[in-house]
Amino acid sequence: MIANSRRRELSFTLMELMTVVGITGIIIAIAVSGLLWARMSGSEASAIGSPRAISSGLPATLLVSFG
Repeated sequence: MIANSRRRELSFTLMELMTVVGITGIIIAIAVSGLLWARMSGSEASAIGSPRAISSGLPATLLVSFG
């Protein structure tokens, strides 16, 4: 009987486990949305930077080709 009582003291209840799972899910949802936002922001910056790089290198390329 004492061993059974001690086992209950050392174990978690279902409510405690469900609380941990819920909090973990919320943290993961926040992290994933932040990562998606950062990825989209990086793609936008790359899309803006690519034409600038092409246009800055174009005069030098034309000068070497036809110069």
